[in-house]
Order: sequence, then structure tokens, then C-alpha cells
Amino acid sequence: MKHFQTIEEYPNDFKYINEFYILIKGFTKLDYENRHNPFYFYLDFIGYTKNRTEGIAYDLLPYRAIECFGHHERCSFMKALKVFENYSYEDVYDYIDLLNHKFKKGFPIFVDNF
Repeated sequence: MKHFQTIEEYPNDFKYINEFYILIKGFTKLDYENRHNPFYFYLDFIGYTKNRTEGIAYDLLPYRAIECFGHHERCSFMKALKVFENYSYEDVYDYIDLLNHKFKKGFPIFVDNF
């Protein structure tokens, strides 16, 4: 796939990842700081955090993910995963890198190394 410089250049399918990221803004500040949210689970599930940081983003055991996933979050998670039907891991990882840079908030500091 062509290497894109901005989020806006990516195909429309990638909007689902962006929408899923924006969804976590509805979580409390404590959930964000403690990394109890579905987007961080997604980052670990797709291997992004291991690939980029050698750590993990979501700080609960995977079976506890149900605690932060409602119906809307499950649907957003599924849509964000479907991007892999047509694009590679590196395409998705590069998009998330740009997404992180765009919002300048930064994903959590990944301190839990394997």
C-alpha cells in the first residue's frame, strides 16, 4: 500500500479506527489514566503495542475486558478489526501512529514490558 503522510489521505475504511479512538474520550479520566478502555485493548489485541513499544496498553487481564465493553464498544471494535480484511498490519500500525500524533494527547506510557 502507498505510504500516506496524513490521516486524511488514508482510504475511508480507516475511519473506523479513528471513530473507535474518539469513542474512548467518553470514558472517565480515571479509566483513561488506568488504561481501562476498549481502544487500549484493541491496541494490544492487534499487536500494535508489542510491535511499537514491547509493552502493553490495556492493564487488566483480557477476560476482564467485558467490564469496559458495552454494545457500542463491541461494534466499534469489530469495525476497527475489519480494516485488516483489506490492509496489512503495517498499514494499520502506521495509521495509528499518525492518529496518535494528530491528537497530540499520546497513548499511555507503556510501562508493562514482557
